[in-house]
Amino acid sequence: MNLLYSIRNELKSPSKGPLEDWLRFHGRGTLEQFKKLESSSGFDRKLVFAGAQHSEDDFEAYIDPRNEFKPSDKFSQINTLEQLKNFLTYPFLKERLNRNELEVHALWTDIYKGEVYMFSFQEKTFVKIDESTYKTLALQCV
Repeated sequence: MNLLYSIRNELKSPSKGPLEDWLRFHGRGTLEQFKKLESSSGFDRKLVFAGAQHSEDDFEAYIDPRNEFKPSDKFSQINTLEQLKNFLTYPFLKERLNRNELEVHALWTDIYKGEVYMFSFQEKTFVKIDESTYKTLALQCV
């Protein structure tokens, strides 16, 4: 994640190796979403994570609406949601989701504070899991 974040502004310069090539290719969605967020004043823009096949897979997100995290953490949150979006494109998983046999959730960890956040589709943002939120978040998981 740190390497992808560090090269985000150097995509037109020559690659330094195969790992960087792989990251540039597979991290493109994260990079594009971050540029949209970064271009808004105050990092407060709504992002849409659009599924490749069906619009019912689309979801909206506000990344760090209280502006508590560093840009690299916002980048990491975007990447977490990009991975969730990618996960939803697998047909064998989509079938199970449609039959309500499977649910997906996105968790993000603030490694500096040791806190875990869950993406709330209702609130459209990451919510810290703690004593005041766990019951509400748990209800979103059933």
